[in-house]
Amino acid sequence: MFKKYWQIVFILCYSQFLTVLGQSPILVDSTSYYIEDTLLYSDDSLNQPITDSISQSDSTKVKSKPILDSPIEYNAVDSILFSLDNKKVFLYGEAKITYQDMELKAAYIELDMDKNELYSTGTPDSTGAIIGYPHFKEGDEEYDAKEMRYNFKTKKGIIKEVKTEQSDGYLHAELTKKHENGEIHMSGGKYTTCNADPPHFYLALTRAKVIPNDKIVSGPAYMVVEDVPLYFPIIPFGFFPSTSKHSSGIILPEYNEEQRRGFYLRGGGYYFAINDYLDLTLLGDYFTNGTWGASSRLNYRKRYKYSGNTELRYYENVEGDRDIPHDQTKTIDFSMKWSHRQDSKANPYNRLSGSVNFSTSSFDENYARSANEYLNNRKQSNISFSKSFPDKPFNFSLNLRHSQNKLSEGGEKINFTFPSMDFNVSRLYPFRGKNTSGKLKWYQNIGVDYKAQMQNKLETNDSLLFNHFEFEKKDLGFQHRVPLSTNIKFLRFFTFTPSVSYTGVVATKKIESRNWIWSNEARTEGSFVDSISEGYYYMHDYSPNASVSMNPTLYGMYQFKRGSRVEAIRHVIDPNIRFSYKPDMEGIVPNYGNTVYNPKNDEYTEYNIYEYSMYRLPNTYKRSGSISFSLRNNVEMKVNAYNDTLQEQKKIKIIDNLNISTSYNVFADSTQQAWRPIQMSTSNKFFNGKLNVKFSATGNIYAIDSLNQREYVDKYIWKSTGKIMRITQAGVSFGSSFRSMQGNNKEQAVGTPEESEVERLPEEEMIYSEYVDFNVPWDFRFDYSFVYSKRLLTETINQTLGFSGNVSLTPKWKIGFRSGWDFEQNELTYTTVNVYRDLHCWEARFNWVPFGRMKSYGFTISAKASILRDLKWDKPKESWYDNR
Repeated sequence: MFKKYWQIVFILCYSQFLTVLGQSPILVDSTSYYIEDTLLYSDDSLNQPITDSISQSDSTKVKSKPILDSPIEYNAVDSILFSLDNKKVFLYGEAKITYQDMELKAAYIELDMDKNELYSTGTPDSTGAIIGYPHFKEGDEEYDAKEMRYNFKTKKGIIKEVKTEQSDGYLHAELTKKHENGEIHMSGGKYTTCNADPPHFYLALTRAKVIPNDKIVSGPAYMVVEDVPLYFPIIPFGFFPSTSKHSSGIILPEYNEEQRRGFYLRGGGYYFAINDYLDLTLLGDYFTNGTWGASSRLNYRKRYKYSGNTELRYYENVEGDRDIPHDQTKTIDFSMKWSHRQDSKANPYNRLSGSVNFSTSSFDENYARSANEYLNNRKQSNISFSKSFPDKPFNFSLNLRHSQNKLSEGGEKINFTFPSMDFNVSRLYPFRGKNTSGKLKWYQNIGVDYKAQMQNKLETNDSLLFNHFEFEKKDLGFQHRVPLSTNIKFLRFFTFTPSVSYTGVVATKKIESRNWIWSNEARTEGSFVDSISEGYYYMHDYSPNASVSMNPTLYGMYQFKRGSRVEAIRHVIDPNIRFSYKPDMEGIVPNYGNTVYNPKNDEYTEYNIYEYSMYRLPNTYKRSGSISFSLRNNVEMKVNAYNDTLQEQKKIKIIDNLNISTSYNVFADSTQQAWRPIQMSTSNKFFNGKLNVKFSATGNIYAIDSLNQREYVDKYIWKSTGKIMRITQAGVSFGSSFRSMQGNNKEQAVGTPEESEVERLPEEEMIYSEYVDFNVPWDFRFDYSFVYSKRLLTETINQTLGFSGNVSLTPKWKIGFRSGWDFEQNELTYTTVNVYRDLHCWEARFNWVPFGRMKSYGFTISAKASILRDLKWDKPKESWYDNR
């Protein structure tokens, strides 16, 4: 910045020197410049013209090497005066110099050709106030000063009271001296992230040295808050990188105390700036009870190709008293995260993406740094590669998947799919020509495609994850299908769809025999025990099928009398009826079924010898047929406005998507229920969409026996009770959010940057919510869910309630909370209270978890800017693993 500034000063001074001699340097190109005749005015000769003595003949043209890369533009609003006796040039009133991407503005600029010096400063206005201080701009970098003086021969300069913006902060200096080698010395320096003038706080730098494009080194420094110096603690020296390239450095740890693990140093380590595409962060944690951990984070990016990051965290957690070795227990916790994104421009036919989030079951409980991380019960991962073939109907995908659930019975369940492969051939129409046009015939709509899938699955518990015997329990499956189908429409609402499909499945387990084993001597309880053989078995099925469907749309309208506020109510019904049939294929396709005698019920039951297969055949060899029914309803009301005929009519939804569906098995035998349960669902919005309500229910039309032990397959409930059906499951949920009118008004929601712009930190570095929106004086949200289910004698009810909100007491104060109610335990769920205070360039936070496993509180006051994120004071109090 300084180097280019002094270059332009030199160029300007040289050009003005030529002007004083009666020559013009303005006509400059890349090869030569010309000196021409001109008339000059001198302030010491009463502005009388002075005739130039240089001849205007062609012989005055002088060839020289180029001085400038581009033209210089300079002007002054008031005047430009020249003094030949003193060899000075004076620019008054909004003087401006522009060269390439640099710009210098000042109220007064003075050029002294005898001393080879430039001087610029502000000038007093009519009230005596100084205006027009020098302002310099180069690209995105700007700085202001009160005085500038520079010698373009020795290349040394002095700048008084300079202010410049550096990254996220501001650098002030009372006196700045530039040396010939480009280095700059500063005296009375201030570094701050506050944009106020004067700043609310700053680091006072007694002296500092700036090496351009390298670093800034300072002597002793101390904090000053509201003009009050804080000499303790004093910083003996400072080192600040000053380069556009990222550089390596030490990361200071966080120091504090936990009730369970004692004092700790957390998050300390080293940052490696490997190159422009790769960086690495290594951190370590240590607790005085013996717990320790290490983590690494690798970021990579290649423009127009890919980007991503990976994070590994490992902890050896110690429980118990350190002074009693036999009372201590050690557990290992670790987590792995990986995210990979491929740029869409990299390759249009091959795409690789990845999202991995895996950890041990107790990791989040022991080391979570945010509420969302602590309450997360499910984790999923997926690494995907897909490939398409240009001008060909093929596509291939490969996936590696993982999922885990903390709330699984018997411990945390972890599921792996490695890999899952899919190969597809898009639909082809063999009876269509390359140049087919016009209306298609029915056989030209016959299409065929191909789908193949293979999966390798493993399900295990967290505690058995690294047991090699568990990996022997993995299940492998393969399936491919070749469907051939067409559709024919007739009588407007009817569609006939004949199809035939071939399905082949590879199974790895086969039931050789199934036997009934009594579990007690009285022979009242027992179960089937299977003898299973492992290997590779192929089964296949031919499935011809035909279906006829009808899906018309019916409208109903009720008109009210003229003058009524309700003009009309409209009912829209979308019925759908579908009949499907598969013929008897006995003797044509293989029969993979078998029968076994059940002595408890004195009956024979059928089973499939490949029922442990990952993939199942779509149908058995027997005939099948079903009729499915569905009905979708929408009811709307058209309402006129109050006493305003110019206002548009409003439509109000009374019923929004009331769906009812069921199906009937035409060929059900005496052991099967012909009617499937009736499914019902609807959703509605009330109070202009502020309240969302959803309802769902499942009903069974079959009765149960007098002992409520089993469902009948041939007795309907209305014959014994008169009811249409019995509800086996019902649920309702509703939620809403409210906010003040100011929050809903975008024009009123606009705040100043210092009031509304609050830094958001990465999720892994957040303890609680870090984002504060002062544009909403208050807001509140709640969500409630109720689910009832009944299966014979077993009834269950699940209820959940969650609520959260924020209140802005003043433009600078905000209180937020988050909680819920556990209806089973009759107590509040995980609860947090957060208080935030905006201090312009500082911020104060109070976070409180009043009870539960993460019971704690903490107070933090810190600078807002990320560059001074370690400039803070913490006062936490944590008591995890509450003994209640």
